[in-house]
Amino acid sequence: MKFGNKKKILSVVFVTILLLMTVAISGCIEEEEDLDTVVIAQTHEPAEFNPISYTDVYSGYILMQIFDPLVQTYPEGEPNTDGRAVADNYEISEDGLLYTFEIEEGIMFHHGEEMTAYDIEFSLNTVKGLSEDLYGVTDAPSSPRVEDLASVDSIEATGDYTLEIQMEEADAELLQKGAFEALAVLPKDYIIENGWGDYEDELIGTGPYEFVEYKPGDEIVLEAFEDFRGTVNIENMIFDFYDDESSAIVSLRNGDVHYMSRIGPTNYHDLIEEQIEEVITDTYQQIGHQRISFNHRDEVIDGEENPFADARVRKAFAYAIDFDEVIDAVRTDELADNTRSPLPEVHPAHPPGLETYDQDLEKAEELLADAGYEDGFETELWTSDDERADEMVIVQEQVAQVGIDVTLQAVEWGTFIDQVEAGNAPLNFAGWSGTASAEYTMNYMLGYSPWGWYSGWYNNTEVNDLVREALRTPGDERWDLYHQAQEIMVEEDMGCLITYTERVPQAYHETLTVPDDAWNPYMGGGPLYAAHLWELEE
Repeated sequence: MKFGNKKKILSVVFVTILLLMTVAISGCIEEEEDLDTVVIAQTHEPAEFNPISYTDVYSGYILMQIFDPLVQTYPEGEPNTDGRAVADNYEISEDGLLYTFEIEEGIMFHHGEEMTAYDIEFSLNTVKGLSEDLYGVTDAPSSPRVEDLASVDSIEATGDYTLEIQMEEADAELLQKGAFEALAVLPKDYIIENGWGDYEDELIGTGPYEFVEYKPGDEIVLEAFEDFRGTVNIENMIFDFYDDESSAIVSLRNGDVHYMSRIGPTNYHDLIEEQIEEVITDTYQQIGHQRISFNHRDEVIDGEENPFADARVRKAFAYAIDFDEVIDAVRTDELADNTRSPLPEVHPAHPPGLETYDQDLEKAEELLADAGYEDGFETELWTSDDERADEMVIVQEQVAQVGIDVTLQAVEWGTFIDQVEAGNAPLNFAGWSGTASAEYTMNYMLGYSPWGWYSGWYNNTEVNDLVREALRTPGDERWDLYHQAQEIMVEEDMGCLITYTERVPQAYHETLTVPDDAWNPYMGGGPLYAAHLWELEE
């Protein structure tokens, strides 16, 4: 077994006897260690193992074990101070311009120092890009979440256990955005004294697990933090990296792996069909979606006219697609919901009755002719080299019926990002993960977003204004503003073609118990956020 202890033979004379004793002892210790060690399989290693600058979910799955947030989000989507939140309580002024947090006392960092509000101030100001100006730290990484704090004027600890955030303008979804959902509370004094280089080798946080070792190409090892203020049921956590998902599933069946997240749809359906007794399958609703983005910005791409600069062509492309067929090709309706909204139906910002662009080939042809493309045209669609490419083969075949000749460019993820960001993709297909904040989940479609390249630089001033107004509108009144914004994006302007919202497939071994309340769509990572509450049985 993978984590059994191996004893050395110390005497040639007693080699046989000692070998038999070793096997027996090893088996006992191994069984005990197996119950103290949970193994999580990942097919991707962390892209950037830094709590400030990371962007990928696979890094996030690991970092969320090491760091605690200021507040956390429960299934209803509202932030609160239960569970792992380091804030004990908070208040927001009536005008929405002042947030005051009382911080729980006695929370310890992994290196033995107490966490205070000054550490939270330092962490948020580092996200805001003020680390050098305020603290003299010159090598701080840049955060992709800096825009989440654009409406924040100042962040200041007014005592060891009190934090104030002063706003320039109200933002009703501030605490639900990625800057807070993914917040890592960092040890201010350690980083100022030692710099970021040393810190990245240590990754000191306040979370239920502390960092032990990273073996690139092999595994990351964590162990329970003995001074964590809450429950940690399993002593050791290991993230094993697999080049091949099928191999990881074999290890799952054998019990060498206990948990897998984000399994590919084909393998997930195969697990269900095979009805493997030792493996439990389940999903959680993701606040996110898969989408086709059109290049809206460029009239010419690589010397060729870009038809998608015209909204009529974008609509024609959408009318040419049978979305049910695309979903059934790989995911099926168990893992995807046919909707044009970027937000799933569980979210209050999802517009009721937004049903547009069911396949209508005649309508598609009329729109193309009206735009001057009655003879069709040639174009390229870029995507990553995985099951997304299989889905886009279906799209390729469907739009060919109205004269749109699509060449698929299925490339590895890094190349995909480079090409899309450079503006070389007339069409691109990928996913987007959000949070309880509707604005954050729609962010890349907004003209003021630093992620605008991901949507092909879609920019509609009316949509931008509606979303900004929603952020200044407290309570349920803001949902109608989001509904209006999406109706413009989808029905009038075809900002992005949302192919479906999705549910994330998971699988785990029967010896692992995952709490029922861990399947929270609003908590990034789903059940992995609650891994410290998992339990292992024989």
